[in-house]
Amino acid sequence: MSAASTTASSSVCGTLALEGGPLFWVALMAILLFSVTMDWLPSFGYETVGANYTGLTHVLDVAAHLVLPATTIGLFFMATYARMTRASMLAVMASEFVRTARASTSASEARSASCALRNPSKAAALGKRDSKVRRR
Repeated sequence: MSAASTTASSSVCGTLALEGGPLFWVALMAILLFSVTMDWLPSFGYETVGANYTGLTHVLDVAAHLVLPATTIGLFFMATYARMTRASMLAVMASEFVRTARASTSASEARSASCALRNPSKAAALGKRDSKVRRR
């Protein structure tokens, strides 16, 4: 098994776990890891109880309390967009213009991949799962 296929397999498994797992469970595991075990972030509330912070200190305290919920929700949507982009990228990489770019002597692998990534990123940004985005 090559390094690329190991990376692809682990990224597919990771996105499936983040997207398929219950969001509340992912949030609870994040609280357990980052609040209880590592003591990096606060585990509950809008602000630190009884601290009575003002000004920039209050803003930073509220931001620290926002990190875990925002990251948990963001991970779910990141996994969704990663799966959509991967599916679209596999479809586009099999298309004719990518094969032509690979066949030309001046196009490297990175160049053809960056050329092909433009189309799936449009589909992912629009939220289309099985769209046929055409190259301009």
